[in-house]
Amino acid sequence: MIISRRIKAAESQAQLRAVLFDVDDTLLDWGARIVPAGYHRLTHLSRVYHYVRNEVHPLTISEEQFNQAAMGYFELYWKQGKQGNGAPHVGRVLTETLVSFGVPHERIDHRKLMIVYDWDLADGVMPFPDVFEVLPTLRAAGIKTGLITNSANAMWMRDVELSAAGLLEFFPDCRLSAADVGWMKPYPAIFKRALDCLGITPEEAVFVGDEPLADVVGAQGVGMRAVLRVHPESEPEFQMSFEGFSVTPDATIRTLHELLPLLDNWYPTWRNGG
Repeated sequence: MIISRRIKAAESQAQLRAVLFDVDDTLLDWGARIVPAGYHRLTHLSRVYHYVRNEVHPLTISEEQFNQAAMGYFELYWKQGKQGNGAPHVGRVLTETLVSFGVPHERIDHRKLMIVYDWDLADGVMPFPDVFEVLPTLRAAGIKTGLITNSANAMWMRDVELSAAGLLEFFPDCRLSAADVGWMKPYPAIFKRALDCLGITPEEAVFVGDEPLADVVGAQGVGMRAVLRVHPESEPEFQMSFEGFSVTPDATIRTLHELLPLLDNWYPTWRNGG
C-alpha cells in the first residue's frame, strides 16, 4: 500500500460519511471473463437486429453490417465523452445506427430497444473476493456507499449486473452511470452529482477506482481523496503522467482490505459512526 503526502487541512477535521467506488475492475473482475468484452456486446446487438428486422422495419443490411456500424458509434461517442463532449448512451447508439440504415426515426422506440438489448453480467465476470469482506464493514459502521461508472448503459441496465453479482444491496444510496448523467469521469459534473445524491461534502468522501485519469484526477478535482486500486499483474506507481501533468493518488492499494486502515488513519472515528 502506497500513501501520498498530499494533505488538506479541511480533510483533517472532516468526518467520513461515504465511500464511492468505480465498478469495472474495481468491484467487478472483468479479467475473469470467459469471452472478450466486445463479443459480449455483439450478442446483445444481435438481439436488437433481429427484433427490428422482424417487428419494426425491414432491414436490407446483414447482422454483421449492423454490428460494425453500432460498434463504430460506441467508439465515436466514447472518444467524444473522454474529450468532455457528453457521454455515450446505448439507446442513442442503437437509434442512430438504425436511422443510418433507413429506419424511420418515428418507428424507433428508444426504451424498447434498450430492453431488447437485454444487457446482463458477462460469463465469468464476478466480484473480487475482497468486495464481500469490506463492503459489509463500511455499511455496518453507517458509512454510505455509492457507485460512479463510465458506462454507456443506463444504470437500470447495470443494476441487472450488480444484482446478478450480489452487489446491489450494498449500494442503496447512490448509483450513477455516465449514460444517465451525460458526463463521464474525470469531468466534475458526475462527481458533483454523486455528492449531491448522498448529501455530503467532498471532504466527507473517499473515491476508489482503478483508472488514474478518470478516477483519481476526477475525484481529486472536486476535492475528494482518491484511492487507486491496482491489480496483481500491475506495478503500483506513485506518480503517473497524463498529457503533461502528474497524477498522484492519495493512496495506492492492491486489495480493498488495505482501504480500511487508510480510513482509520484519515478518519480515526469512522468505525464508531463518529
